[in-house]
Amino acid sequence: MKRLEQVKAAVLAAAFGSLATPARAGGGGFARIQTVFDNVNTSLIAAGVVIMTTVILWVGWKVAFSGATFQDMSKPLIGGIILGTAPVLAGFLMS
Repeated sequence: MKRLEQVKAAVLAAAFGSLATPARAGGGGFARIQTVFDNVNTSLIAAGVVIMTTVILWVGWKVAFSGATFQDMSKPLIGGIILGTAPVLAGFLMS
């Protein structure tokens, strides 16, 4: 009976001991995932900046050289602002 109690204690100690230590088989899996999320976050913010810059340049070109008014270009400008801020907001929510 005493031997059974010792085996139980050893099994429980091994089980709780393995839960308390980090998993060795992962090989830094969380660090890799964090790196992927950081890269995606950077890409999303860069895409938002590119979209916003392109829209502002296009609207400015139309107003300055094509005779369009700001009223004519308000809908593309608002759409570009929404499309440009969406990836930036997604990047901020991911971080």
